[in-house]
Amino acid sequence: MDLPVLDFAKTMASLPAQQPKAGLDEAIRQALFSRYNVVIVLDDDPTGTQTVYDVPVITELTEVAIVAEIERQTPLFYVLTNSRALPGQDANGTAYSVGEKIGQTCKEAGKRPLVIIRGDSTLRGHFPNEDEWLTTGLQLRDARYFFIPAFFEGGRYTINDVHYVREGGKLVPAGQTPFAKDGSFGYRASNLTSWIEEKTEGIVQKEEVTSLNISELRAPAPLALKRKLESIAPGAHCIINATDYTDLKRAALAILRFAEHPQFRTSASFIKALLGQPDRPLLKIKAKEGRGGLIIVGSHVPKTTAQLKHLLVHNQLSEYEVDVPALLSNGPPLAPRDLAQKISEAYTEGKTCVIYTSRDVITTKGAVANLNIAATVSGYLEAVVAALPEAPSYLLTKGGITSSRIATEALGVKRAMVLGQVQPGVPTWELGPESKFPGMPFIIFPGNVGGEGSLSLILQNTII
Repeated sequence: MDLPVLDFAKTMASLPAQQPKAGLDEAIRQALFSRYNVVIVLDDDPTGTQTVYDVPVITELTEVAIVAEIERQTPLFYVLTNSRALPGQDANGTAYSVGEKIGQTCKEAGKRPLVIIRGDSTLRGHFPNEDEWLTTGLQLRDARYFFIPAFFEGGRYTINDVHYVREGGKLVPAGQTPFAKDGSFGYRASNLTSWIEEKTEGIVQKEEVTSLNISELRAPAPLALKRKLESIAPGAHCIINATDYTDLKRAALAILRFAEHPQFRTSASFIKALLGQPDRPLLKIKAKEGRGGLIIVGSHVPKTTAQLKHLLVHNQLSEYEVDVPALLSNGPPLAPRDLAQKISEAYTEGKTCVIYTSRDVITTKGAVANLNIAATVSGYLEAVVAALPEAPSYLLTKGGITSSRIATEALGVKRAMVLGQVQPGVPTWELGPESKFPGMPFIIFPGNVGGEGSLSLILQNTII
């Protein structure tokens, strides 16, 4: 039975009043770093840096790379696992291997790590297996699993254990959105207790799932939170309800103070809450004189398709469409090197170029088969970027799998710095010296973020 769609303004007005937040960020930092020496965020695709700035991202899943970052005394850094693009068994192996490397490295360095999985705010990903294999690799035998998908920059809110996606003035239960129909990670439930039961195939019953509700988070005294968190048994799951950053910060402080062996799967908003970074103005990207940029659109969610249509109608661009059915059946109509040459000639003449995949969604039976289709398409786009003879002014990629493969395979990125966001929820990296195009701004636009005109706004308001 479908849950009702809610009015956003009326729902927010009906919630308990928020308590003052003075001193909250400092209290979180004290609780965090009295318990842990370093925070490592495992990002299941490269869009998860969409709320933070001045933090590094490493893309190598090696002890050498992790050791190097720890030796820099970096308090928080991201490790790109790209596990959402992997079949289940490969994602399990990656989670275990990375967990084992982090555990061993931190033990040798005398560090106590907090390791977080940054996952999708619309509930797509390898849950619960990825979380369990990570804790096994880390040797956290008594982990308590905290699930925090609220992501305000993208319009995701969790209220009364139901996860919502904001569409205009309405809050739509997540299970009733196109994201729930994902070919690899689809689901039915919007209530997260039922969602956990669904994803664990009934091994965890919804009645066994704990949650921290908004009235508890906003209560003047945290006694109810303390009792609830202290009662969570090893291996149990807890949902965090939240509609703003203060909710997330109060949840973070309570968990750090009262919960034993917490293990997190969160959206990007929780990382910002944990860091306590102040808001920063949106970035402006300075284009090279006489040189255009390159936009690559791989995501197929309806939101991206609407944004692409708006982009093509309202901007003068050099357009290149990739025929996906032809690519899958007969191979590419144009070799990657040939397309790269055409694009490079266009943006060196000052034109902004866009490569986009044909919009008909091609699916088949089975999650692995659908991931293989996505890998073939993103592999072609990756090969085009790898063949570019010189850098555009900037590169903007739309979609997580597309962005990850282009960053790691085509551009050879091993370490990048997050500069900030060009729009809420849209991060920009500065590529490291080892990459194909050192210093180039790399804008990573998630498929499920923004409004219809968001891509156009970046061209019109961000690129100067």
